[in-house]
Amino acid sequence: MQSVEERKMSNEEACSYTLDILRTWKVEALKLYCRQRGLKISGSKEELVSRVFAASEMKLPIVPPAEELIKKTELEKASLLVASDRVRLQDPDTLETGWLDETNGMESWPSTNLSDVTIYLMKDHPGRDVDLVKRTLNEYKEGKGYRLFDSGFLKEVHYNKIFEDSS
Repeated sequence: MQSVEERKMSNEEACSYTLDILRTWKVEALKLYCRQRGLKISGSKEELVSRVFAASEMKLPIVPPAEELIKKTELEKASLLVASDRVRLQDPDTLETGWLDETNGMESWPSTNLSDVTIYLMKDHPGRDVDLVKRTLNEYKEGKGYRLFDSGFLKEVHYNKIFEDSS
């Protein structure tokens, strides 16, 4: 069962609190408000009051619990596994056989250019209206791809031919 402070916080999310009102809150209520928004919960009561005041002024939303974020991610992943013809693809994380390493699987990859990758990655990006050539050249000059590879962030790409007619 929710406490009065919890109900207050969930019912008045969009509300900004005054410092005087926040000073009347108990430390546990202040910590709960901060915890729900992913903020630090350490410090004196006055520091917590200041943190809650700033968060309420900025109208920081409540961060969903990890379980909720995991469920949302699972639903998004499941939607990506539905092919255009409503065929449900097998989850790549569950495929145990048929994987080819980069050297052997590369011949099965579709022909792809840097511009194709850039267009795909930028389709919903705020900078998508910038001239493609200029954007691609800038990315090349900055060496983002190479830095990701060199840092070990990018690993070897593996390929699995899920269906006989897949390419």
